[in-house]
Amino acid sequence: MHSVLVAVFGAWGKLAKILTDEQKKQLKEARKRIPGGMPGIGMPGMGMLTRDHLKKLHAPIAYFVGGPTDIATKNAEGDFKAIKDVPVLLASRDVGHWPATFQDKNGGAYGVAAVAWLKWQPKGDKEAAKMFLGDPCGLAADPKWSVQRKNLK
Repeated sequence: MHSVLVAVFGAWGKLAKILTDEQKKQLKEARKRIPGGMPGIGMPGMGMLTRDHLKKLHAPIAYFVGGPTDIATKNAEGDFKAIKDVPVLLASRDVGHWPATFQDKNGGAYGVAAVAWLKWQPKGDKEAAKMFLGDPCGLAADPKWSVQRKNLK
């Protein structure tokens, strides 16, 4: 059995949360943009998306948002509160929405954090895990990040 890893930026996060196995197979054909920061939206063939879909999560999820001026922050905070059963990270850095730090070398702080998450979660990289585990975790040791975590081990 193969695993599918979905990494998305911005509004595509809603798509990643609710994909069924059949929809995962169709991921390459998914080309329509989903408006971000708006609970209760729909996409053709997928129905309305609400926070109830978060109950279907079966794998860890991370949100990297740009602080109070980022249009995605409020929605990510609501999702974080609603997620109960899977590991979830909410990391915020006050850089606004797009392009955040992605135009910096190697994607800047967002790129470094996202790559560490992707090394840790699917691959079990213990060094990368230090960015998200511990008290404080490595990410939270940087005062520019605000970090909330649930169920991370």
